[in-house]
Amino acid sequence: MDEPAITSIIEACLAIDIKARDLYQRFAQNEKLAEQKTFWEEMAVEEGEHTCYWGKLLLMARQGHIPQIFTKPADVLRDLERIIAEINEICTRYDLDAIDAGQAFALAFTTEFYSLYPAFGVLFHYLKTIADEKTPEDEYHRHIAKLLDAFHRHRDQSMEMDILGRALASLWEANRLLAEQGATDPLTGLLNRRGFLNAATPLANLAKRNRYGVGLLLADIDRFKEINDRRGHQDGDRTLEQIAGIIKNSVRKSDLVSRYGGEEFVVLMIPADPDALPQIGEKIRAAVERETRAQAPATVSIGMAFGTINGDVASEIESLVKRADHFLYQAKKGGRNRVVGEKNDLSPVARRG
Repeated sequence: MDEPAITSIIEACLAIDIKARDLYQRFAQNEKLAEQKTFWEEMAVEEGEHTCYWGKLLLMARQGHIPQIFTKPADVLRDLERIIAEINEICTRYDLDAIDAGQAFALAFTTEFYSLYPAFGVLFHYLKTIADEKTPEDEYHRHIAKLLDAFHRHRDQSMEMDILGRALASLWEANRLLAEQGATDPLTGLLNRRGFLNAATPLANLAKRNRYGVGLLLADIDRFKEINDRRGHQDGDRTLEQIAGIIKNSVRKSDLVSRYGGEEFVVLMIPADPDALPQIGEKIRAAVERETRAQAPATVSIGMAFGTINGDVASEIESLVKRADHFLYQAKKGGRNRVVGEKNDLSPVARRG
């Protein structure tokens, strides 16, 4: 394959939504479906919006800003190509200019069913992790709800229509949750390590292109094993949840926060000011100490790193993590409950409460 598999996968997803848009436009122009004309026009517009999302993602992929987020991309691409062929074949069975309402809804169900192939959910969720604005996942939830409502209102056209609509909604929800679980830590709701690394790639590419400074904080809960041993794993889980919330509330919405593993959290800040990093680290450290004091006292040690992205994005993110981990070790060695890092890649700085 001449181009990265992720690019071909996104192209296939785009082709499926283009097919759905064109199909709904044909339905809207069909005189036999005049009663549902407005509905099919709205469905076509929404599919058009979906194609715009895919177009943006495709551009990012062609620029090398989207990592390979599928473990078996060749299998995913083969399935999507098969889906496109099957949709085209099914459409040839109908005269789209003379189709009746029951046939139109049946064909719409088939098209939307194929659009719920898990790759869509994975990509939708991925976009959600890197975008501040509304995403296809939000839009598609409303899109499916609208189709479900139409199936219910026109169930007299076919006894199975209402059942099909509910099945479609259940499948969408199951796929959405499956995609979320693949990139999200179920306990804290933060990105897991895989989700973090996938979401960090386009942000780091943006930093590289615009010469933005990149800041990375690595926070580790002090003596977490003792918390589990002394107070039990339920209290340990509550501590993880609480500290995850404290960290997320202590940084910008645009900053990437992840449970990196065990009792360790990572924050990626783009753009970042090296002079502000110690203050941000101290804000997190002090908030954890203060807000956990009443019920389950805990502290964190934090290592910091700052730099710019000049070469391979994945390698330089890994380098930032390693440097932050080095300073995290220094914070632990120096007595815990402190922030240790680097300023402008040169002078070590430390803050302790």
